[in-house]
Amino acid sequence: MSQVNFTSPENVTTVLRNEYGFETTNITKMDSYFNVNYMVWCHLECDKTLEMKVVVKIFDQNAASFFDNSKLQHAFMLHLSNHGYKCSKPYQTKSGDTYVQHQSDKSDFLLQVLSFLPGDSINSLKFGKEDFLRMCYLSGENLAKLHLLGQTLDFKFKTRSSEFLYLPENALTGTEKISSVGDTKIIGQIKKHMSSYENNFLRVLNDLRKGKYRGISSICSLHGGLAYYSIKLYITNTLLPPLLLHLRLVFCLKGFIHCDFSDCNVIATNVAGEWEFGGILDFEHCHFGYLVGGLGISIAYFLTKAVAIGCDIMHAAGALIRGYQSRNPLTGTEKNVLLDAIMSRLCVSYVIGCHQASLRPENSEFIFIQSKHIPRVFDMIDKTGRQHASELLF
Repeated sequence: MSQVNFTSPENVTTVLRNEYGFETTNITKMDSYFNVNYMVWCHLECDKTLEMKVVVKIFDQNAASFFDNSKLQHAFMLHLSNHGYKCSKPYQTKSGDTYVQHQSDKSDFLLQVLSFLPGDSINSLKFGKEDFLRMCYLSGENLAKLHLLGQTLDFKFKTRSSEFLYLPENALTGTEKISSVGDTKIIGQIKKHMSSYENNFLRVLNDLRKGKYRGISSICSLHGGLAYYSIKLYITNTLLPPLLLHLRLVFCLKGFIHCDFSDCNVIATNVAGEWEFGGILDFEHCHFGYLVGGLGISIAYFLTKAVAIGCDIMHAAGALIRGYQSRNPLTGTEKNVLLDAIMSRLCVSYVIGCHQASLRPENSEFIFIQSKHIPRVFDMIDKTGRQHASELLF
């Protein structure tokens, strides 16, 4: 197999037949930022009457964009789906694996096959403002559900990609290619927001790690410890002891997060004329991290959609936050750093978008699906003022 193009549709068809027992009837390449993705219509070799639609994703393990979380991806998806949460699920090969690995002279590849979620991404739909705000609320509510279910996932996650640039705490790394941004005004805005992120968001996390909050900051990184139980007690409507209540006000809680819960990955379905949450795709960035970072990422991308349809960005952010807090109220510290979590992701997304477009100009339209609206978000936040914008979120 090393003599053929592993990512070609012909070879994908062969892999599906030999490894999964799927006979392909149609295969179409999908747009992607980094990976090679296909939509495939197929049926089982043993049952031609069972038509299926699946998504094939192929990762280059030697690429800078690769994040070595493949086992976590599948454990997280299965954990969520087993609890009734709507998300993609991995198919197993005939031998019971959830990936097909391939080595060539040029690179090492991983191929996965995922179930298809019916519906359309929020980014691709034309919403009225009222319907969009409804989807913001439902997306926030379901993001909170995902975070809470992530607290119950028993998985020991180790990765060599601790500096992965899409992790909320690594946003400074994500903006190192700022020279790719041609507009000096936007460069200035990015530097300003990243300075606030460094002085506020990162400072708080650093203080927590160093134990400046009465020597008990290690809670922020415990899985199955007090942070988990404080959430569990809250869910079951049990009164929190004063200590745990204090901790909820002080700390940024951690857990397994999606890390790309964006308008491009959230699926919406129309049920009897009303839009509903249809599920979440693309777990390539999932990891164990700060919940507020995951929330900030989601809000950031929903703000770009708000700009695209002419919806007030603070109304959109507020709706998503209300949905989130209906299931998982934020701590005082999380509220204080949320705007920095939002703005840092917008900065990272725009810088990386500019850099990727310079490398692949033929794909720039797809790369800037969301990023093209980010400068307008910057301008709106500047006009509102950071302090006032932070207050308007709640």
